[in-house]
Amino acid sequence: MRTLLCALAVTLISCTSGVMAPPSGLPVTLATTVVGIGPASATLTAAGDSATAIVIQAPSCAALPSADAGIRGGGLVVTLTLTQSRPIGCAVVAGSERFAMVVHQVPAGQYAASVVERSVVGTTAKDTTLLTTTVSLP
Repeated sequence: MRTLLCALAVTLISCTSGVMAPPSGLPVTLATTVVGIGPASATLTAAGDSATAIVIQAPSCAALPSADAGIRGGGLVVTLTLTQSRPIGCAVVAGSERFAMVVHQVPAGQYAASVVERSVVGTTAKDTTLLTTTVSLP
């Protein structure tokens, strides 16, 4: 019975961790590159009908990256998801990983916006808000 309820609720809530699914609905382009060693950071800028989120952090150690974006509660949420089937050790890498997420077709307006990193290991998800700011799109 729990499995059936979980399957029905999967679009609203992650049954294993209680973390809400990231908002989606806006097209996102994700590009990853390795950059020089530097501090972790997150930025979010807007131009035209697009918003660009840049996350720089330590390497994600074999996690598969994906990105989602959408409007939730009147705010723009850009989510970087790093998924691993199980915890994996990581060799030391000389550099940081840069994730560039370009969100297209964002409706005009001013938004309270956030960049969220979702770490998924197996069936457990954890969300961390990396940045909260305001963006305006013409």
